[in-house]
Amino acid sequence: MLTNVKIYQPNSKPLGLSLGDWSEIWWQWLLPIPKSINPTTDLTGKYASVGQADPRVYFLCQTVEGAKEQPRRHISLRKGACVFMPILNWISDFYEHGRSEEELIQTAAQRIDAIGNLKFSLDGREIQGLERYRFRSNFFIVELPKYNILDLPPGKARFISDGYWVFTEPILSDITISTFGSCSSGVTKIGVDYSIKVI
Repeated sequence: MLTNVKIYQPNSKPLGLSLGDWSEIWWQWLLPIPKSINPTTDLTGKYASVGQADPRVYFLCQTVEGAKEQPRRHISLRKGACVFMPILNWISDFYEHGRSEEELIQTAAQRIDAIGNLKFSLDGREIQGLERYRFRSNFFIVELPKYNILDLPPGKARFISDGYWVFTEPILSDITISTFGSCSSGVTKIGVDYSIKVI
């Protein structure tokens, strides 16, 4: 039986925040997690629950660029929780990607401008119109751990993000989620499959 779960429209404000605001919160969840237990490096889903703090929203993630295989993660989700996750995204930091806010915004935009072939499906039902789900965050600060997924020095760092994001309505029964995105040249290909059990 196919799911009846839908995703929020681009101009929605789930739980009072825009999807751009949620993207900032998502990064503030992900980046402080050390690489050894970071959900992006996980093929099975065993680290998916690390750092999850809001019972209303469960953050899912993609994998890292250049991963040798597509993760197939199995997770448990509290009944009635929503899922927020990227299809494909980019984060710019000062000095590595620019020395001004304008340069960081431009770098992030250029990276995402090159993205195409976006796919997001719920129980095999592919969602259409994903090009409308592109959001940029505000600038934000994160305290990075010693061994972080960006391989940056530990301490406070300032970022901005651009990318394609999806926020589901509350999930009430078991579901599968699949995502995929690639650059226009096909060199970068990023995807992930989730099998979600509702508890």
